[in-house]
Amino acid sequence: MATPGKKKKNGYPKPVFREIFICAKKELSPYGSVFALSPGNYEQEKLGALFGILKILDFSADSSYVVNLLTSVIKKEYFSRPERSAEESFEASLRKANLALAELARHGTTGWAGKISFAGGAIERNNLHFSHLGDTSVYLIRSGQIAQISKGLDEGKTSEPHPLKTFTDISSGKLEKGDKIIFATSDLMDIFSPDELRHNAARFSREEFTGLIEASLHANTELGGVIVIDLLDQAEIKALFDSSRTRQARSEKMAALPPLDEAKKTDVFSPAPKKQAPVLSGIKAPPAREKQSNLYIKEEETKTQKIFFTAKIFSSLKSFCLAAAKYITAFFKNLAAFFRRLEIKEKIFFLFRGKMKPGHLVEKITGHSRYFAGRISRIGSGKKKFYAGIVSAAVLVLILGAVLFKAFSKKTAPEPANQTGVQVEVPTPKPPILEDKQIKSVSEPETVVDLPQKTNNIAILDNSLFAIPESGKSILKINPESKNVEEFPCNLENARNFKLLAPMPHLKTIFILTEDRKIISFTPVNKNFQENLIELPPNVNPINMKSYLTYLYFLDASANQIYRYPRAEGGFGDRQDWLKPGSDIKGALDFALNDDLYVASGNGITAYLQGRKDDTITFEKPAVSLKIDKIYSAPGMENIYALDNKNHRIIQYSKDGKIVSQFWNTSISNVTDFVADEINKSVFLLQDKKILKFSLE
Repeated sequence: MATPGKKKKNGYPKPVFREIFICAKKELSPYGSVFALSPGNYEQEKLGALFGILKILDFSADSSYVVNLLTSVIKKEYFSRPERSAEESFEASLRKANLALAELARHGTTGWAGKISFAGGAIERNNLHFSHLGDTSVYLIRSGQIAQISKGLDEGKTSEPHPLKTFTDISSGKLEKGDKIIFATSDLMDIFSPDELRHNAARFSREEFTGLIEASLHANTELGGVIVIDLLDQAEIKALFDSSRTRQARSEKMAALPPLDEAKKTDVFSPAPKKQAPVLSGIKAPPAREKQSNLYIKEEETKTQKIFFTAKIFSSLKSFCLAAAKYITAFFKNLAAFFRRLEIKEKIFFLFRGKMKPGHLVEKITGHSRYFAGRISRIGSGKKKFYAGIVSAAVLVLILGAVLFKAFSKKTAPEPANQTGVQVEVPTPKPPILEDKQIKSVSEPETVVDLPQKTNNIAILDNSLFAIPESGKSILKINPESKNVEEFPCNLENARNFKLLAPMPHLKTIFILTEDRKIISFTPVNKNFQENLIELPPNVNPINMKSYLTYLYFLDASANQIYRYPRAEGGFGDRQDWLKPGSDIKGALDFALNDDLYVASGNGITAYLQGRKDDTITFEKPAVSLKIDKIYSAPGMENIYALDNKNHRIIQYSKDGKIVSQFWNTSISNVTDFVADEINKSVFLLQDKKILKFSLE
């Protein structure tokens, strides 16, 4: 019998999400987003699922990152404090989104104002907490009836938009088994009326209903989103999972069958109608698939014939050598038997046991020679010919083997210089690192730009590189494509020399730490410097500074701590000691932020999650021991990169600590800083007054 707690837990219906995002043009993708997230660990379990749709109707460059910023802020804040209730967490995430918008407005980016559409919420157990903004709607279908539950939710909003009041009203309610909730942008309501949605939901299965919505949006809109949520019990979810597996197995089975001809393909049933691509004039049809296949098969046959011919030659040579070896072995066996018949064994032992005086050695050898000659002279002529033939064959095999070995050596060995007086260089052996795992010898790094003065730090923001000189209070902006360098001197009178820099992509801003521990922001859009309020600990000596969303992190190895500062009005809020007690980073040299926080010591990397060591991740050790100088990663990147100047390499790690690649070149030395650009598949190296670049491909 189940306990009351278990019975209650199993009694709640479970939400099944189907997210639909339509983006007809690639350039529109930054202006919309659909997401649905489940709890990441046991502590977050009670927060349930978070979901939402975001769309912005300002297609300017300044608004291209607003959707990504809001999505990241909402996701991060909702799951940041599991001790809160789901409703409190949802409210906090919307407040944080308002704060991010206020920061954008403070920097002069306001094209998005009044043009944001949002519909989202959170489901925990059977409770729904949701909000909507702009041209979006939320519908509930229950017991064959439909209701717009978002109606009237935003009636109290003022006509004049204000960043801190963008996301405000939240509504809550109870859900029941069998409920269907639809969160949608206005694009869906331009196609279906509420009654048509209700009718189609009753007529079609869950999959067919969402397929109908997706196909309709594909045919009628360029940018839109819908989230359909069904509340099911455990048995229905299991049946849904089993049917999914059956469909997958059937699909795999069908994929293994030969393709249908064109006449049969037209009769295949398709559950969801697709919009056919229009036929464009002036576009030539691609070559027929059969011709391409035949050409491919012919090329493969030619390759196969070459391989077979080569293999046949080596097989014949191998058979000949084995046969020759067999005859030579037989010859020496017969020769050994002949000597045994002469009882030479006892004579040799007698000779070397010291029973014979050294003076008699020549006489004995001569006597034995005469004895052998006499025995051989008594051998019949047939046997003499037989033994002579065996000896001749052995000599021929040895000569043929020497000739083949010499020819093969000439073919594989590097040809010496054919010029008179040119000294032939003896090839040096490979460095041990070239035998290491996943090693890639990259071409000589290209010089991107020669900087006017020595710099110590570089960063990347919006496809541009930024660097701060070793001394002074200016920032350099480098365009890697045009190789143009712009210098922007800081116009703040009380600013001291710049020391560290960290880009914050969500705000399109670079934050700079000065020698006197002040934080100055630089906005490349308007080339504006501004001092930010922050209270760093006295005598702090940060090794590096990084950003994550709208937080700044400082690594202070001497204090065995990482400090985190949240963004606030006019600067940054109160300091948080991010590392939990018991952590040891006193030997740290650098750190990076992505899904985890990664701390690098001299010979390894350690991952930390929520202030504690993440024991689920262990970074793989290469065969040639590490000597890490710097590491790099950023939110949204797939990998973590480590710089090893001593061994002339940059190691690419996956997020689970496995070595993906090792990029090696002797020019990777004396590098003081580096960044990786995974979008453009490049790594930029800062080397004294130069910025170098090599490809990750």
